[in-house]
Amino acid sequence: MNKNKTKLQEQGIRDIYYYASTPDRSRTAVCLLVDGNKDVLARGVSICSPQDQFVKGRGRAIACGRALKALEHNESSLPIHPREFRYGSNLGLRNGFNTKSTWLPRLEIVEETIVGKLN
Repeated sequence: MNKNKTKLQEQGIRDIYYYASTPDRSRTAVCLLVDGNKDVLARGVSICSPQDQFVKGRGRAIACGRALKALEHNESSLPIHPREFRYGSNLGLRNGFNTKSTWLPRLEIVEETIVGKLN
């Protein structure tokens, strides 16, 4: 177990992951940091270009690092440039993601469903 995972567990925070792809074959890994009350404290997003090979473990590591950054600094950062990725428009998300590192994010429907199923 890595030190970040241990640190999160000591604070009662879980890291939850999900993945998405778009019609243009962009792949995305998303990490949600969730506390014991099922409140999402931070979200990290890792975007893989359609030209690159998607590696699930690498995407998870990048997404988790970005979520941890948002949690540690209590701020959102790393804006997603429209040319880089049009996440919300391709996946039909309610809000879309405009940063790769989001503190206290507004949840998408898929995220509400995932968090709602946690024990």
